[in-house]
Amino acid sequence: MWRRIRRLNLVAPLLAVVLVSLVSWRGIDLLSQPRELIRVEPSAKFACDAREGEVVTAPFTVRNISSSPVRVMGAEATCGCMVAQGLPISLGPGEVGKISLRVVVGPPGADGVFARTTHLFIDRDGPSPPLVVEVKSLPKGA
Repeated sequence: MWRRIRRLNLVAPLLAVVLVSLVSWRGIDLLSQPRELIRVEPSAKFACDAREGEVVTAPFTVRNISSSPVRVMGAEATCGCMVAQGLPISLGPGEVGKISLRVVVGPPGADGVFARTTHLFIDRDGPSPPLVVEVKSLPKGA
């Protein structure tokens, strides 16, 4: 039994080195966080004055800040009141594109603000977190 334990103590570090080498050879980095690929300029937030029921178009500029092409495939909103326009869009390194969110303003929350978010999904090799875009509306005259 002690021989097995001793053998495992010798084999375990070797297996770890082989696994790390294999992962590095395949170009997979298990320890790093997914990098930001696109940036919304000047901000990922849009604010406006609108009444409940009004339709607002929130324009956004997206920039590919990576060194490889990326494609914004689609969007998922927190409600059915928001539709992304201009997607899908492909951006080469450094390229800029325009997208917009068409929003039907709903009733304000307890804080008096109507706020919704959309997640933009990016297609590229490796993990990439969705980009969150936010639209807020204050009631007119507030």
